[in-house]
Amino acid sequence: MGSDAPATLECAHQLAALLIAQGKIAEAEPMCVRTLQRRESSLGRSHAATVASATLLAALYQQQGKYRKAEPILQRAVLDQQQSKGADAPATITAVTALGQMYLDQGRLDEASPLLQRALVDKERNKGVNHPDTLAATSLYAKLLVAQGDVKGAEEMMRMVLRAREKSLGPDHADTLRAATEMGAMLQRAKRYDDAEGHLRRVLIGNQRSLGASHPDTFSAITALAKLHQAQGKLDVAEPFFRRSMAGRQKVLGIDHADTLAAVSDVAQLLVEQGHLDTAEPMLRRVLNATEASHGRDHPLTVSAANSLADVLAEAGKRDEAEALFRRSLTSNEATHGRDHPDTLASVYRLGGLLYEDGKLDEAEPLLRRSVEAHNKVLGLSHPATLHVTSNLASLLTTVGKLDEAEPLLRRCLKYQERHLGASDPATMRSMSSLAAVLEKQGKMDEAEPTLERAVAISQESAGHDNATTLDMMMQLVQLYQAQGRYATSEPLLRSVLSTRQTVLGPDHEDTLRTAHALAALLVTQNKFGDAEALWARVSGSLKKTKGEAAPETLNARTEYARMLKEQGQTHYAEDAPRSVLVGRLEEAEPLMRRVLLSKQKSLGMDDVSTVATVKQLAGLLVEADKLYEAEPIFERLVQCSERAHGADDKRTLEAVDELAAVYQIENKLDKASLLFRRSLASREKTQGRSHPDTLRAMASLAACVAEQGKEEAFFPRRV
Repeated sequence: MGSDAPATLECAHQLAALLIAQGKIAEAEPMCVRTLQRRESSLGRSHAATVASATLLAALYQQQGKYRKAEPILQRAVLDQQQSKGADAPATITAVTALGQMYLDQGRLDEASPLLQRALVDKERNKGVNHPDTLAATSLYAKLLVAQGDVKGAEEMMRMVLRAREKSLGPDHADTLRAATEMGAMLQRAKRYDDAEGHLRRVLIGNQRSLGASHPDTFSAITALAKLHQAQGKLDVAEPFFRRSMAGRQKVLGIDHADTLAAVSDVAQLLVEQGHLDTAEPMLRRVLNATEASHGRDHPLTVSAANSLADVLAEAGKRDEAEALFRRSLTSNEATHGRDHPDTLASVYRLGGLLYEDGKLDEAEPLLRRSVEAHNKVLGLSHPATLHVTSNLASLLTTVGKLDEAEPLLRRCLKYQERHLGASDPATMRSMSSLAAVLEKQGKMDEAEPTLERAVAISQESAGHDNATTLDMMMQLVQLYQAQGRYATSEPLLRSVLSTRQTVLGPDHEDTLRTAHALAALLVTQNKFGDAEALWARVSGSLKKTKGEAAPETLNARTEYARMLKEQGQTHYAEDAPRSVLVGRLEEAEPLMRRVLLSKQKSLGMDDVSTVATVKQLAGLLVEADKLYEAEPIFERLVQCSERAHGADDKRTLEAVDELAAVYQIENKLDKASLLFRRSLASREKTQGRSHPDTLRAMASLAACVAEQGKEEAFFPRRV
């Protein structure tokens, strides 16, 4: 027959399709290219067989992530068919569908929508709503609706598809089961887990009955059920399903098949959720190495494997290696898909998020801004993915103090989330909480308070009074009340949170202890020292038992207890109680503070920020107790530690310099005091400017010191 005979080319076409289905892309690609070229030469570009070859080659390129190669092939196919056969010809609609599906896969929803809608309308008009081709077009359009965030509309379409396939094909037909799988996925996305499980179990049973226990579609059904249980947090239920799928694919497909590697990755991700990072990491390294060897560095599957490994490395504290992998993924996605593809945007967001968590805010901010701008452009302002990245940009802007930019972003998120998700959705709750925090920092208490009170009320009603998110927002409301000095209002709310956490989490849980810590501090503020002291003792005892004597949490609790003793003495003294009350409380606080300092020096080191803070607290306590001779070397040491930890011109170092100078001044060591005050003033003028309040205070302190020295004439003429 010859190599260009139609029957020969059809055999080559079918063989290439089989190789693609088996994952043998490298063998299939030259066969697809050769078949397309020969059909164009012998049959012409507008022949149906030529269009089929063009569509297959484009699909192969899509699997490789080579969208830039696939797109012109499909665009040309659409144009050729329209010109030769008309806009409504079956071959034209086939090409239109393929191009629309490629745009959908790329996340180019605005370009995909008219093409897929055109294909659906044509099928309904020419073949009827229940024809298999029409149902396939309906399923594809439903996927578009899901990507656009219209899950409800997609569900209605898929129910119609499923009913039609059951009626015409039977309950166990492959197309019926595929429709049931898609329905289950949509219901899972809508968090209707029980309904989703019914569909997915039906798919598994149907595949086992019609295809057998070792068929790839059966393994896919097992995996779908596993992911459903995983989404509900039922990790122990999900694990045997994942492992069954992995073992079956290894046996049937081989250890390096793409589906097998995906199953290995699924098991590894489950292990990560279970906290088994050490076991998951080598599994994900194996997946990355095997995928890169078979598909290349820039293939979407390789990029996905790199991202999965990077996530685990970041969680395991291997941040530099994780960052390098995220940067590599971003470069690959930009080269393969372009700057605005969803996979590229995901890489931008992942890298920006890691940099944000690591405190590299200057590097993170432009990445998160780019992510938001691209999401706005590609998906629209109200898409759930857009709102998610916008919320995270607002969080970063809040952290760096750009509150005027963060506020409108959070208001926009809240507006669309309430409209599309409802007021009680967790994402909506987070936006309310974040907006309230920004308003509080801006001093807009009259807006912050009702926003947060509303969030608490909605969360209590929808999630329950003992829900973790509800309790967190109640704590935020407590802090808001305290920021306004409304201690009496905040106390019963704080006691309610503590009582609930004790019941739900237990008395020694870290959240319970943090709440008890906060209540003790509030009681000190209200001079309720007896109740506060009992709480401090309880918190310290629990932390010592659960964390250990030298744990930072234990040491910090003891530091706060010592500060309470100091404040208690000062309060009694201010109320004209005998001086012995102040001294007595300070004498209790001092040895406790010294013990904390020794423990921190041993466990954290001399220059740790927490150690330096404790040095400062001990020095201040000694000043209060009139033990200046002991306070002086402590302050001298504080200055040295702060210089090493923060730098000579850091605000914290200058505060230590001022405090040491004040001690020298009280001790009448005026020359030493004057020298330090001059150093503080010079540094503040350089770093903060001559008109800054801190600079002016430093100038006043120096002026008072030189006045004591009788050297006013040497100071004031120069300053005037």
